[in-house]
Amino acid sequence: MLHAGHLLAEQYVDATVDTMADVYAVQKSIFSWLVGIAQSRGLISIDDSLSIYLGDGWTKLPAADERRILVRHLLTMTTGLDDSMAAAGQTGVTWHYNNVAYNYFKQGLCRHLGVDLNQLTEAWLGKPLGWTQCKWVDRATLLPNGQPISALLMSARDLARFGLAMQAGGRFGSAYVLNDAAYLRDSLRPGSPTNPAWGYLWWINNQSHYMQAYSPKVIPGALAPDAPSDLISSHGANDQQLLVLPGRSLVIARIGTKVPAELGSFDREFLRLLLAGAS
Repeated sequence: MLHAGHLLAEQYVDATVDTMADVYAVQKSIFSWLVGIAQSRGLISIDDSLSIYLGDGWTKLPAADERRILVRHLLTMTTGLDDSMAAAGQTGVTWHYNNVAYNYFKQGLCRHLGVDLNQLTEAWLGKPLGWTQCKWVDRATLLPNGQPISALLMSARDLARFGLAMQAGGRFGSAYVLNDAAYLRDSLRPGSPTNPAWGYLWWINNQSHYMQAYSPKVIPGALAPDAPSDLISSHGANDQQLLVLPGRSLVIARIGTKVPAELGSFDREFLRLLLAGAS
């Protein structure tokens, strides 16, 4: 836990500062920055058709409809597709947590840039942020195209450094890592009317309702009702967490095994206790 860029608290259980864990879906927010950096360098545009990066026939849609799905729709999870790449809603409107399309685009972006994911991440994020424990590895799980899904392993300290850069509007120290204020601003705006709590692969607080991954249910109220309205967060399976509270100058990174169910939601309970103690 960092406050105003300074270490406030740090604790490890059966681990050390160098321990890396699979951060699961937290990787999506990190990949969002890779997309933003690529756009800021003029290498891609989020208004490009995904077909530029994935080729023709990557969906089960007619060719004209397929070409209308943009990188922007991938970031906001509004491709209008289900995980079989068949139509499942309205492109640009209907939110569906499409992990298959996301992983396809990770591969497609690297092909387009002519570099592998580890090289890209190290050059654009690892070196500028001073990461020392971070790498992409293949999971045993395969995508429908036969390629493995990639997992991101990293340490809590490296994840926290990323949170500091997000809190600082793209800067780390005196230099910009992501120098695109418009992209960062839009990353933290509602990406769809069906799930306004999701931006560009980031979760945002203080919206009227939200949806969760792999569930069609619409849940009334804010994502974290006891947290400040400006909470920015990224969540992965087994309670991997990156919580950024700009108004409180706090960054909280958590990796490891899943919190026991009887303790409740980690982020909600942790923030409730933390903020109660600070009030």
